[in-house]
Amino acid sequence: MSVVFWFGEHREDPAHEDGFYTPRCTKGWQKALAGAWRREFGDDIIFVNENVEVKVEFFFRNSHGADVDNLLRRCLNALNGLAWSDDAQVVKVTAERIHNAERSGVRIEISAYTRR
Repeated sequence: MSVVFWFGEHREDPAHEDGFYTPRCTKGWQKALAGAWRREFGDDIIFVNENVEVKVEFFFRNSHGADVDNLLRRCLNALNGLAWSDDAQVVKVTAERIHNAERSGVRIEISAYTRR
C-alpha cells in the first residue's frame, strides 16, 4: 500500500514567497499540514502496525530554501499519529529539496516498508 499527498501554497506570505513558514511558525505549519492530511484521508491512521518508508520532496519557487533536515523533521512530526501510529515505524526516509519549481510545497509519499 502507498499514499501520495501534496501540501503547498497554502498561505500567501509576501515575506516568504517560497511558501514555507519561518522556524518561529513551525507549529502553525505542522498544524496546517496535519489539517490538510485529515481533510484528505480522515482521522483513521493508515499505517497502524507496519513499518513505513517515507519519500519527501520540497519544492521552492526560488533558488534557496530551508535546510532539508529541518523541513523533513517538520513533516514527520506533523504526520506522527496520523499517517502512522508511532514514529518508530518510520524505518526509511528519502528527502530532496527542489529549487526553481513552478509551485512551492511538499510532496509526501508513504509506503509500507519492504526490505529489498
